[in-house]
Amino acid sequence: MNVTKAGFAVVVTGVWLLLVAPWAAAQAGQELGMLQVSVQVDGLSCPFCAYGLEKKLKKVDNVATLEIRVSEGRAVITPAAGTSVDLAEVERAVREGGFTPRALVVTARGRVTELHGAPALELADGAMLLLAEGGETKALLQSAKGSVVRVEGRASREQPQGHAGHPYTLTVSSFQTVS
Repeated sequence: MNVTKAGFAVVVTGVWLLLVAPWAAAQAGQELGMLQVSVQVDGLSCPFCAYGLEKKLKKVDNVATLEIRVSEGRAVITPAAGTSVDLAEVERAVREGGFTPRALVVTARGRVTELHGAPALELADGAMLLLAEGGETKALLQSAKGSVVRVEGRASREQPQGHAGHPYTLTVSSFQTVS
């Protein structure tokens, strides 16, 4: 009797691995959140400088991987899956490293929504990115409102009235509907 139960458990486990595991893995790759943040860094010119900047940026919450590209003068951050990094923390870390942060380019997966009447991208854990007018925002809102999208755009400190908790807006340069 125990052998039959054990055999049944093996069959059920095998079926789960064949049917459910690939679906679960695919869903894990579709989590909402920031996928990459690239920050242009003025003054980044040598490996020693890169090391100092790396030490500061690794202290930012949710950083999974970090690549300092000295020849391009930028740092590329990959957040932990399903999370976001605080853009203000990224800028602060760059300044504390002795550099000037310039362009912040964000690639994220989120749901197109509104926040107090303004267009926004909802990320993981309730994090939001306000979407700036211009760029591809209008096309994004017309074709993908309520959908999950992958967007890329430039984040800038533009705090629309009534959005004190969201100091950055994202000017969308490209988007792709995911679901």
